[in-house]
Amino acid sequence: MKKEKKKKDNIKHTWQGFCWGMKQAWEIDKARMILCMLLYFTGALLPTFFLALTKQIVDQIQQNVEAGEKQEYVILLVVVLAVVMFVKAVYQVIPVLMNLMANITYSVAIVKKMGNKVKDIPLRCFDDKETADDMEAVKSETGRLGWFLSDVGTTALILISLVGVLILAAGTSYVLLLTALVFLVAGLLSSGKNVQEAIGFWEEERGTWRRCDNLFELVFNTEAAKEFRVQGLFGMLSKKWSEIYHPLRKKWRKSNNKIQLGYQFYHLFMTFVKFGVLLIGLLLVRKGELQLGGLTLFISVFDQIVGSCSQVGGYAASLMESCRKLYFMKHFFGTDYTKVIPSAEEDPRISPTPVTSGDKPIVFELKDVSFHYNDDKNAIEHLTLQIRKGQNVALVGANGAGKSTLVKLLLGIYAPTEGQMFFEGKRYSQWSREELVEKMGVTFQDYVRFELMIRENIAFGDISKVNEDQELMEAAQKGGADKLVRRFDDGLDHYMGRWYQQKSSMFSGGEWQRLAVSRAHLSNREILVLDEPAAALDPIAEMEQFNHIKDTIMDRTSVLISHRIGFARLADLIVVLDNGRMVEQGSHEELMDKGGVYYRMFSEQAGWYQQG
Repeated sequence: MKKEKKKKDNIKHTWQGFCWGMKQAWEIDKARMILCMLLYFTGALLPTFFLALTKQIVDQIQQNVEAGEKQEYVILLVVVLAVVMFVKAVYQVIPVLMNLMANITYSVAIVKKMGNKVKDIPLRCFDDKETADDMEAVKSETGRLGWFLSDVGTTALILISLVGVLILAAGTSYVLLLTALVFLVAGLLSSGKNVQEAIGFWEEERGTWRRCDNLFELVFNTEAAKEFRVQGLFGMLSKKWSEIYHPLRKKWRKSNNKIQLGYQFYHLFMTFVKFGVLLIGLLLVRKGELQLGGLTLFISVFDQIVGSCSQVGGYAASLMESCRKLYFMKHFFGTDYTKVIPSAEEDPRISPTPVTSGDKPIVFELKDVSFHYNDDKNAIEHLTLQIRKGQNVALVGANGAGKSTLVKLLLGIYAPTEGQMFFEGKRYSQWSREELVEKMGVTFQDYVRFELMIRENIAFGDISKVNEDQELMEAAQKGGADKLVRRFDDGLDHYMGRWYQQKSSMFSGGEWQRLAVSRAHLSNREILVLDEPAAALDPIAEMEQFNHIKDTIMDRTSVLISHRIGFARLADLIVVLDNGRMVEQGSHEELMDKGGVYYRMFSEQAGWYQQG
């Protein structure tokens, strides 16, 4: 029962993938799709015309010889045949060129479509295995639509050609016609079975392949290379990779052997039948039931049928594979990932706190907010917090306390799983991503190392200023990266990293971080969010960094995180987190007088420096 249901689902998914692929191709480039299909249709008629003309020539020669007539008409037919051969040769080139251009067109369109889709997938979904598998399944399939159209066109071409050949076969010998039909059915059944085997394996094991590839890619990762050598990790990771790869390869080999065995049996079957059919053809000639032209056609048609049946099976198999993978793309593009991991429903009964006369506006407001990753325990738990305009807020707490998660909630890239959140008096759902970006400058703890020019690395804070050298240098100075820029003759145009440019330089973690912080300083956005902006700096450089930040902030709202809490003295409000809960809040003096968690954390770090 389950097998039958799975089979029906496979057929359904294949058809849905086919329909989705044709719809996408039509929407992307109607004219190109029509032209490609016309070319394929025209090409499909050439083989039948060629075979019919060849039969006519041979029969005419035989008739002329028997009647003792001249061969002028035959010569004319041969000239026509030569023209057809030339057209066939030219035609073989044209579809290839059309396919190349179509593949580029459709690949670019799908890449853009995928980029727009991924851009709108909530960040919390990136931590979900199913979502990661979906993205991995389509990531390597950007050219699939072009291949699909090529398979559709080629399969249609072969089938149309085969129909023409079958008509010729029917007019020549019913034996030839029956043999052709047997080959066609056998080829399609064999190919369909092989595709189901291959696709079934891919669907079941795609998550395991992803894990295996991830371990393999570590070998080529620049950052991981240091750990591999210094810690002697190669043996352990190689063993771990082998434990995944070898059972997977064994399973793949078993599946592939079944496929190859099916192909070999099919070709062996065709070989035996071919000799049988040729023998029948010779007997028919001997009996006088076939002329020489008929025998020539008999042999040519047979070879055409064998080749076409083999080809149509192969292309139909490829087409089915493309349809199934297009179904996964359809699923990916059609999935609303905002609902994959549930977020808190908006409660109309809970509204933002009204601002009384004389108070500063509330920028961020959280009311009993909780957040968890997948089914894990809450990373943020029942947090209620207000951050007002112009406040300089420090988030402190041990590693894993929930500081970075809270920052992502404030930025609107995570949605709470419980509770209500407001930004500037409105729900986050009322703000577009573009509007939030315009208001917030941010540096993340896990900032990206862009191996581009220094100017571009800074300008990512406000890309419109990529050519404004003075403003870029001011931002670099505030981020502590100005000395780094002046170290090179080409200054802002110097390349970072050595993966893509020979004339470039390697940089330390602290230098990369200074540039990452400079991005946030470049923007004049109303809100500044800095997650561990000095983690790679020494304590003195860190304090200089925070003084720069304090001078830059002025009357802007800011949220800062650091594992070294000496900077917290610069803040107007300190929020202390512990296991996702807010355990204290207040100024430095208030929290020190209270003698609680903050007091102990500050005293322990101060004592460590004094002892050192």
